[in-house]
Amino acid sequence: CPLDECATRCGRCAFDGATTPCAAVGQDCVDVAPTSSSLGDWQCKCRAPLSGSATTKAASCVLNECVGACDACAVKAAGGTNVCEEAGQTCVDTDLAPGSRGDWKCVCKEPSVTEAVAGAVRACEVDECVLHGTQVCAAAAPPPQVCMDGNKTQDGDWTCVCPEGTVGSARGAAATCELDECLANTKCEAAGQACVDVNLTAADTWYCRCVLPEEHGDDVLMGAAQCNRTGECVGNDVCAKAGQVCHDDKADPLAMGNWECRCVGNFTGAPQTGGAATCELDECLANTKCEAAGQACVD
Repeated sequence: CPLDECATRCGRCAFDGATTPCAAVGQDCVDVAPTSSSLGDWQCKCRAPLSGSATTKAASCVLNECVGACDACAVKAAGGTNVCEEAGQTCVDTDLAPGSRGDWKCVCKEPSVTEAVAGAVRACEVDECVLHGTQVCAAAAPPPQVCMDGNKTQDGDWTCVCPEGTVGSARGAAATCELDECLANTKCEAAGQACVDVNLTAADTWYCRCVLPEEHGDDVLMGAAQCNRTGECVGNDVCAKAGQVCHDDKADPLAMGNWECRCVGNFTGAPQTGGAATCELDECLANTKCEAAGQACVD
């Protein structure tokens, strides 16, 4: 015969005619098998968001904020998923005491080493250079390349950057490095000429070349060219002494005093008529490290 021990008064029932031991402590009474042939199997069950149960006595309740739903929990609505799982992370509640709320943590999965914080989701950071830097970039022959991971929350954006003295980078693989001997070459610049590297895969292939229309001369391998000048730049060494080039505007061949010094190479600045210009070195012009990391170079 049907018999609900939580609602019927009997010798082994939970109900005493007025209440149950469960209700007295704010728990629900549940009869697992509500028949007269199955007595003494009633249970006290904790109410959501708490969990726990005990047979014929009050339960010891716990609050697992990764499972139960509450305002401070990782689960915001009954039957929903916790915010950690939604972010692809693992939810951990470090203190299951009913009164301990807001101490759950989202733990990133390996190989991320991002430290979890209580009550919030953090973006998981993975330094892909730890995974690929030694095996790919540093192993590139020779010289070894440098691994840079510009955004540790994004997968597949690590880059191998060629070492100083060479140029080149590659995303997700070893780079093909080229040796631009003009990057560290000051001989041509000091002579007011342009440096040209005609073979980026070989050494000792740079030339100095005359740069202005009124100058002419043969390129010189690994040395300053002999550039012939015309107009007011003839015999004028003011610009050359400043590491600049002399330019004489030929729009008015009879005009005097209109020659000017101009900055060359990686130096920038406004031309100066009749004297040396004020030139500044912008080291970002030949800098590829920042760009390879997806960042801006500022000198």
